[in-house]
Amino acid sequence: MPSVREASQLLGLAPATVQRTYGELRQEGFLDSKPGHYVFVAGIDERKSRQVDEDRSASLRDVLVPVYVNARSMGFSDTEIISTLEGLTADEEVERSKPRLVFVGRGQDVVEKYVPLLADSLSSIGAEVIGVDLEEFVESDVALLRQRDPVHLIVCLVSWLSEVREIGVRHGIHTVGLLVEPSPETKRVLASYPYGTKIGLITEPQYVTNVAAIIEQLCGPQVEVVTVVDDSALSRELLEGCDVYVSTFRASDMAESLVAPGVEVTEFRVLPVQASLEHTESLLLQSWLESEEKASR
Repeated sequence: MPSVREASQLLGLAPATVQRTYGELRQEGFLDSKPGHYVFVAGIDERKSRQVDEDRSASLRDVLVPVYVNARSMGFSDTEIISTLEGLTADEEVERSKPRLVFVGRGQDVVEKYVPLLADSLSSIGAEVIGVDLEEFVESDVALLRQRDPVHLIVCLVSWLSEVREIGVRHGIHTVGLLVEPSPETKRVLASYPYGTKIGLITEPQYVTNVAAIIEQLCGPQVEVVTVVDDSALSRELLEGCDVYVSTFRASDMAESLVAPGVEVTEFRVLPVQASLEHTESLLLQSWLESEEKASR
């Protein structure tokens, strides 16, 4: 199967939609994947297909039986129960909303990276995750939020939380900053550098302090970190003599112009902190329930 990004471009869909679809197809046994490999079509035969249908029916039965037994114990007849269920499924006039959040990222590449991660993390509650570029959000916040109404939560990285929160407060929408940390692979690579390693860090100005501090924390005082934020002649001079090179997500193009061809550059990868994802889910559910309660009055 194509990657999430490739499929979203080919089909004209949001990456979050493709990610969610792939996840559902994996759960139903139609797709499979292995660490480090692409998603691929599972080997499905008729027997397995029947088993999937039987498992789904059993799961639905497990959900409905306690409800049915409870309703009968309260004196409701089978006819009343069936009639009520039919009324619920046939009620198309009331569009039931689902938890919806807007992720604001600095640049489309950041949006494309974090929207699928958030969608996957929040898939258990059926949340809809919409990505918006920070610059566009600041310039046209009213129009963007109105097009996506209702929005129950605004999420961004903590690096630009104050700027986004100001807009959220203005619209009465909760805003939360997503905390990130180095990926396990990044931690492993940095921790493996020996005593006296000279690290050339290529990054953007706004990340210099945080990234350099994390590298020194993971590597210890035995390494030297040289930081550059542009591709000038001075930056090239500063990087001379470095033993290894590290670049942040959006500085990869700059790293290619600064480092000699064939020299490996380690990408400083970050992932959302699990506790931060759980906090985001809790706030989203709270805001959504408050919105539903208010709408039902």
